[in-house]
Amino acid sequence: MNIVLNDPKTNSIKIFTSSGTYKFKHKTSNIDKAIDEEDVILIDELSEISKTQLEEWLSLSSWFESFKKISLSEAVDKTLLFYDVPSKTIKVCDSEKGIYSINVDKASINELSDNLFGYIESCQLITKKQFIEWLEGSWVPPIKKQTKIQELKQQSPAISKNASQKKTENKEYLHTIHDGTVLIEDILMGDSYLKLEGKYHFVPVDDIGKDKIEASNFIKILLKKGKIEYVKEEYVAANKHKFKKQTSLNTTLPVGNVDDFTENDSNIITINVE
Repeated sequence: MNIVLNDPKTNSIKIFTSSGTYKFKHKTSNIDKAIDEEDVILIDELSEISKTQLEEWLSLSSWFESFKKISLSEAVDKTLLFYDVPSKTIKVCDSEKGIYSINVDKASINELSDNLFGYIESCQLITKKQFIEWLEGSWVPPIKKQTKIQELKQQSPAISKNASQKKTENKEYLHTIHDGTVLIEDILMGDSYLKLEGKYHFVPVDDIGKDKIEASNFIKILLKKGKIEYVKEEYVAANKHKFKKQTSLNTTLPVGNVDDFTENDSNIITINVE
């Protein structure tokens, strides 16, 4: 694999290969000798990403729709990251080591030396012959354009590929954004009030009833103050295994329009609303 970063601002080209990294000031005739006898990935678009963002996003413990876009010039001095869909590994483009692969796990990501990386969002996949023609000035339409964030979402085990499961992808759930159990005293679930038992306890909106939610003053205040939120099936699938019964209470949950908080049963917050 060869990964090429063309910086139009300085008219320079940086080529990452498995054997090393090469930098050329212009499209000189000897550039093609630096690349391996394989296809070429010509970078179109990059974003800036940290190790923490990368690890959380790949594990789906946090969800990012997009990252801060950076120019090709800003990426020249950064270590670049490329998610290789077929092998489900990350290709690291290092200025000294060239291209090498790491596994998609926290330990491997934490071993990376840099803190901020240039993440390859989209690129053109071309042959070595087409790359040489591009150097000579004749642009060849791309064989394939890849948008990495979209592809990784499609590969994610948290996303259902079964037709019946897909019907539930838009299903909504309520949960607390912070730890602690919230008792909502104007919604009855059977013989007891609705409980949201921490940020990994997800209650289906359909089970509660949309009419009850719309009529609840408690829900309105908690949503307005950012104490609870709606999430989709995909987020729930990625995080529901983290749910544990609450053993401690965070009593500092300022809601604003709420008159006061009182503690009951050692770990439940009851909200009094006018």
